[in-house]
Amino acid sequence: MQLWSAVLLVSLVLLLPVSGAAGSPPNCDIESYRLGSNGVRRMKKANLAGCDLTGAMLADADLHSADLTGAILDDADLRRANLSRALLVEASLDGVVLNDAVLSHTDFAGAAFSRANLLFAIRMKRTNFAGATFEFTAIGGSILREVSFRGATITNSSLSGTVFMKADFEGATITSSSFLNCGYENSICPDGANSDDNGGNCFGHGIPEP
Repeated sequence: MQLWSAVLLVSLVLLLPVSGAAGSPPNCDIESYRLGSNGVRRMKKANLAGCDLTGAMLADADLHSADLTGAILDDADLRRANLSRALLVEASLDGVVLNDAVLSHTDFAGAAFSRANLLFAIRMKRTNFAGATFEFTAIGGSILREVSFRGATITNSSLSGTVFMKADFEGATITSSSFLNCGYENSICPDGANSDDNGGNCFGHGIPEP
């Protein structure tokens, strides 16, 4: 009987979601992920690819290196979440809140942002927004280092108050958007020009005048 109890206990433990388990299928049950001693949801390296996480409450969650490829995060709360090195390729981000989130090396290639907020995001270095679409989205109050917006479409959005350092906007389409009080350093404009050769900005080179 004791042996059977031990086997049952081990089986139950193995059924718990394990962050970073290679080849593990997606586990979309947010509540099944353990809470740390600080109350933060521990989802490092979690496989959430294709999950419908509409309205998910993930503020402060540790999603470092998580796979959220193709996930639906509409109206999700990701304030202060750690998404460093996470994959959000072609994710749906309608109404998502990413204020104060850690977005270093995060891959948003082809993602769809609408009514989203990415204000005061920290450690936004080498974040990839290539091919992403932004509508009625606010990005501001941050320093973006080596961030790529190559081929992105930015419409009716605000990036005011942002500092771009070695950013890449080549091929981006930007309309009806605000770049008020932005700083540029060695950044590539939508038409391929360098901001350093244009008085420290990209006005007249694919980015609208403020």
